[in-house]
Amino acid sequence: MHRQIAGKLTGPVTQWIVLAAVLFLTVGLGSLGGKLADVKDNEQSSWVPASAESTRVSNQLS
Repeated sequence: MHRQIAGKLTGPVTQWIVLAAVLFLTVGLGSLGGKLADVKDNEQSSWVPASAESTRVSNQLS
């Protein structure tokens, strides 16, 4: 019984299905990853409190 289940799960058809799913997810999530650069905020002022001296200096410099 277990050998039949294991044989079906590791068969060539299942391997192609897994490969297709991985490629589909890679392409789908890869396009979303490109949009991440537009959304992320790496400014120092977004990580420290607004009352910090470094934030006030950074805001005055810009």
